[in-house]
Amino acid sequence: MVYSEKVKTTSIYVRDSTNISDYTLLLFGGNLVPGKNGEGIEMLGGYLHFSASKSVIDLIRKLRGELDKLLNRKIEEPGLDITAEGKGVVAAAVELLHSQTIR
Repeated sequence: MVYSEKVKTTSIYVRDSTNISDYTLLLFGGNLVPGKNGEGIEMLGGYLHFSASKSVIDLIRKLRGELDKLLNRKIEEPGLDITAEGKGVVAAAVELLHSQTIR
């Protein structure tokens, strides 16, 4: 869940929240670091752990790097047509976001 504001009064309230998938977090979230014993990926100082094979982890890291490059180009060149320039990268990200294979 991503939220805009968390408030504690007589109870805890989360405002402007949206559920996101693990894949969205992996592609657009914070730093990815190797898990304990080199297994999986951890984020948020070890608070979140994602288990996957080394090949899947490598593919996620590569895809994330390519998405970062594409988004940086779009920022530098606002007129860039990312549907044409990044067709393969966008298609791979969409496929991952529709997939349910990571544990």
